[in-house]
Amino acid sequence: MKNLFSTLLFSLSLLVIVLAGSCSKDSDEHIEQPPKPISLTDQLKQEGLYIFSEGLFIAGLESEVNATNLTLFAPTDSTMQSYLNYVGVNTMWDLRDLLGQANFKQMMRYHFWPRHITPAQISTGYVSTLATNKNQDQLHCHTLKMGFKVVLNQSAQVLDSNLRIQNLLIHKINAPLTPLTLNGLLRVNSDFSELNKAVSHAGGDVEVWLNQSQKNYTLFAPSDAAFYSFLSSMGIYDLDFFMASVNKEDIRDILKQHLLGDSYLAQQLQNGMYNTLRQGYQFEIIKDSSGSITIKDTNGPTVIKVTSTNVVAVNGTMHTLNRVMQ
Repeated sequence: MKNLFSTLLFSLSLLVIVLAGSCSKDSDEHIEQPPKPISLTDQLKQEGLYIFSEGLFIAGLESEVNATNLTLFAPTDSTMQSYLNYVGVNTMWDLRDLLGQANFKQMMRYHFWPRHITPAQISTGYVSTLATNKNQDQLHCHTLKMGFKVVLNQSAQVLDSNLRIQNLLIHKINAPLTPLTLNGLLRVNSDFSELNKAVSHAGGDVEVWLNQSQKNYTLFAPSDAAFYSFLSSMGIYDLDFFMASVNKEDIRDILKQHLLGDSYLAQQLQNGMYNTLRQGYQFEIIKDSSGSITIKDTNGPTVIKVTSTNVVAVNGTMHTLNRVMQ
């Protein structure tokens, strides 16, 4: 009798263990798993930025732009497709093949600013982007602020703003952005309208140098105010009248005096003489202890102030002058 009771007790224990295991397995099978994180590119697609997000994937930038706080100016699908049609390709893969991987990647990076900034915080001027040139200097784009309207590089207007996805602050724009040469950075800024006029009128090698991307230059760019001062010193008040009175080679010589045959950021300039692209012409750089820069024109006693520095283009660097070198 005792043995029978022990056998029954043992069998009952086994049954309990089996039932408990079965319930535990069944419970495990019904535990809800956490949702899989949505990638940055997928979230951009959900916001109507499918083509641009595809470009990020092709450029291999998703991890880089997701690592820190950035502002993204993102072209909408319709405007991005219009651009692809304009350059004669169908997809972002085709655009990559047209530009080459390195240039395509920099074009994509050119849409990012390395911090959060809202349209209300934007002011007119040059702003550095995440893109870099061959010297690894950060490229600039130009912003124009008119009331509540923001326009980048005179081509892309902010349409919808302050969308947040992960670490990105996103503003939708109505055209893609492309990195600019020195000539491009001048053209998008109305403060250099007189210099633009002189470059267009002179043409020749000066315009070629400012437009090409195979070699780097430093441009010391006189502002419009500098040109007005230059003209008034001769009793002339219209640049067109002045240019009509001299030959184009003379205009080119004046412009060449403002160009160096390599790219120098302000911090790379040293006290001393620099050869310009005008044959036989030099000027002297003078830096004080605060880093302020002046230029002594060797054609006379004129001392010229560098009023702003380090605007970076695909093909070099631009600094602004308050006077024209003669």
